[in-house]
Amino acid sequence: GQACRPGDRRKPEGCVCPRAPALDAGVSTPQTLPGVQRASASLSVALRTQSPRDGDAVAGKYQGQAPVEDVTENNMGEVISVLLLLAAIILIGFVVGRAALKALNKGEVTVYDYEVAIKYVDGKIVELVGPGHYRKRRDNILIERIDMRESSLTIAGQEVLSKDNMPVRVTVIVRSKISDALVHKRASAAPATRLYEAAQVLLRKRIGALDLETILADRSVIDKDAVAALQAEIGAIGIEVLGFDMRDVTLVGVAKQAYADLWRAQKEGLAALERARGEQAALRSLANAARMLKGNPELMNLRVLQALQGQQGKSSPTVILGGAPGLVPVSKDPAPDALSE
Repeated sequence: GQACRPGDRRKPEGCVCPRAPALDAGVSTPQTLPGVQRASASLSVALRTQSPRDGDAVAGKYQGQAPVEDVTENNMGEVISVLLLLAAIILIGFVVGRAALKALNKGEVTVYDYEVAIKYVDGKIVELVGPGHYRKRRDNILIERIDMRESSLTIAGQEVLSKDNMPVRVTVIVRSKISDALVHKRASAAPATRLYEAAQVLLRKRIGALDLETILADRSVIDKDAVAALQAEIGAIGIEVLGFDMRDVTLVGVAKQAYADLWRAQKEGLAALERARGEQAALRSLANAARMLKGNPELMNLRVLQALQGQQGKSSPTVILGGAPGLVPVSKDPAPDALSE
């Protein structure tokens, strides 16, 4: 290899450093063996290959110390690992806390002032509780709320045959409320359905007992005393009936066509009667006018003069005299005023 100077920090590859001079001129140094020279050259090449920056880095690494770049990369990796671990812990804590809060709120019940609640323990009704905020301390406790306000039920489009077998479509509204929560809960599995069926049956019975003329003449006969009758049917399920009101009564099928024809005939007869009355009044007026003209011929002259005046905003009419003798009698003698002049 090439010989290098003692002050060079970077040595070219394959160089062999010369031996240091002996301390004592009198002491002779042994000659370096060829194998030792080759090992020294290989060690120098390896040190320069691992850290090609400068001699300080090579010396530090050679003494067992890691470079600054390797230390920084290791620290960054550790920081990222710690941050990821913290994020995972926070996410798990959030999910667990949310589930715990949901389970805690699930055991809370708020009863409002228009409600009552039934308390169950092990599936058995224990008591009624009033308005307030309650928390279930055990899983075998259940609090069920019941609304005590008034509600309405519409029974719409019921086609029923009347007493004279004429089809009618009716609609009624039933107003009710819960009177006893315990009886209401124990007596029937579907109280609303029970109320609907009882009102429907009552409606059909009442319409079937009346003829169509009576129903159309006075609709109030259907819901008369219906509240008491319906209360007697469903009072056993803890419901109080407040009203049974008729909303609509309409005709369907042949009944609708028959009453339409009847109405048309009645209206046509009334129209003909009115026309006849008008013609009779006109003839009576003409007869009276002819009778007056026959007894007082001067009225005809006044009528002609009135016709000659015309009406305001219209052209004057044309009157032809002499067509019929005696239509306008005119005296041949001069008027008294003309003789006096």
